[in-house]
Parts: sequence; C-alpha cells; structure tokens
Amino acid sequence: MEDMSEPSNNVARNTSWKLAIENTLSSIRDGMLRHHQKWGSSIFQPVTILSSIGAEDAIRLRIDDRLRKLTKCRSESEERELIDDLIGYLINLRAFNSIHSIQFINQMCGGILNDMG
Repeated sequence: MEDMSEPSNNVARNTSWKLAIENTLSSIRDGMLRHHQKWGSSIFQPVTILSSIGAEDAIRLRIDDRLRKLTKCRSESEERELIDDLIGYLINLRAFNSIHSIQFINQMCGGILNDMG
C-alpha cells in the first residue's frame, strides 16, 4: 500500500517517474531516427541475400534473437543494449504493421484514402 502520509513525497516521485519515462522515450526516439537516417529503411526493405524472408518476419526474427540473447547476457551494459534493441524492434514492428494495415485498407477501398489526403 502506498504511503499517503507525505503527499509532497508522492508528487515528487510521480514527477520523477514521468520525467524518467519522457527522457527514456525521447532517447529511444532520437536513437531510432538517427539509426534510420544513417542506415535507411533496411528494416522495411531488407536486403535478403541468402533468404527470402519478408520484412515483417525479419523484424520478428530480430526480436526473437534479442530475447534469446537477453536470457544469456552477462553484464548490465549488455542487458541495457539488448533491451534498447528489443524496444526499437518492437516499435518498428508496430510501425510496420500500422503502415501496412493502412496500405491494405486503402487497396481494399480502391484508393479512397489517397483521395481523402
């Protein structure tokens, strides 16, 4: 149960938590945008030399790989890097699905969404 005896302490903790979330999200966003600017959209258009895996499956494979590595990591810095990678790939999967569901709906509607924009 939460200690309600000192409301100012609860407010300070809540403010610190919100700030930590904002800083973490900002850092992840900035890192992903820098990575995208440097490397392009390889996550959405993977170069497949030895396989014919699609973009969504490639993202899912990277998520699986990071989860596997997370169970075997040995240091806090390695764990932090893997968690950051995992968060990035999960965001990329959400973005990929969002983009492709809009494209799918647009195709099914005969391009009506393009006409509206």
